[in-house]
Amino acid sequence: MPTIIPSMWSAFLMDETPEQMVKTMLAYGYDCTELSDEHAQVLLDRGIPGQVGAKFKSVLDDLGFSIPQAHLMLHCDPGESDPLRRQKQADTFRKWFELFHALDVKAAVLHPAGLNAPRDYTYGSGPLWENTIRTLEEFLEWTKDMSFTICLENLPYSYQSSDRLIQLIESVRGGERLGICLDTGHLALNQGDCTAFIHAAGKRLKALHITDCISCPDGGKHDHFFPTAGSIPWKEVVFALRETGYRGLFNYEVPRERNCSREILLLKLDYSRKLADALLNV
Repeated sequence: MPTIIPSMWSAFLMDETPEQMVKTMLAYGYDCTELSDEHAQVLLDRGIPGQVGAKFKSVLDDLGFSIPQAHLMLHCDPGESDPLRRQKQADTFRKWFELFHALDVKAAVLHPAGLNAPRDYTYGSGPLWENTIRTLEEFLEWTKDMSFTICLENLPYSYQSSDRLIQLIESVRGGERLGICLDTGHLALNQGDCTAFIHAAGKRLKALHITDCISCPDGGKHDHFFPTAGSIPWKEVVFALRETGYRGLFNYEVPRERNCSREILLLKLDYSRKLADALLNV
């Protein structure tokens, strides 16, 4: 069995139900996925998380499909300071954790800073830093007997580097139970080196968002495209994953590729599976 497994995140088929998404993925050569924030919310809306997750897991088992990786809710802020909002967020996360455990998720991806985190974030001190640490310690306590590792993702404007993620992890009590998710596009937006990131993360690296980053005429960059569209050295990335013993999904997260007709979308899904084979067999 390969240690690096091709995967397309489920929101590539965002307009399909979770059950339909699984069948389409299987038809195009994928037997696993990262469950997206969107599809996780669809499942949560059906009722009690543990029961809904167990029922969907039975469907997955019957079809020979799995969800080793899943994304926790995108619109969250682990550094939230307001007590009422913190409590509401905590209650919501508990439901997501129950769902992921019932699905036997192994890597649960989390944005370690809110969408509105300041670009001049001061690492290592201050209320935002301290609240984030407190939140992560609570999460680790709640999930200590669950199936998954919480994996912190590098973001475009905060926690851009492996050094900053590792600094956060080492500041959290019990942080050795946290993992890292590398988003290659986010890193490229900050002129980061994916191979250096992989080596620095080492055994902490337990999840991937595979995207490329394209330079624009105005000097900026856009991310979340298929690999080979930009300048990331994919051969070196795959070699680094092998050298560090990465075991997990080679998981596409490419929302910019969805702006097309259904017919083209499925052609892209077919192409993406063949591209993954080519990349992973260099």
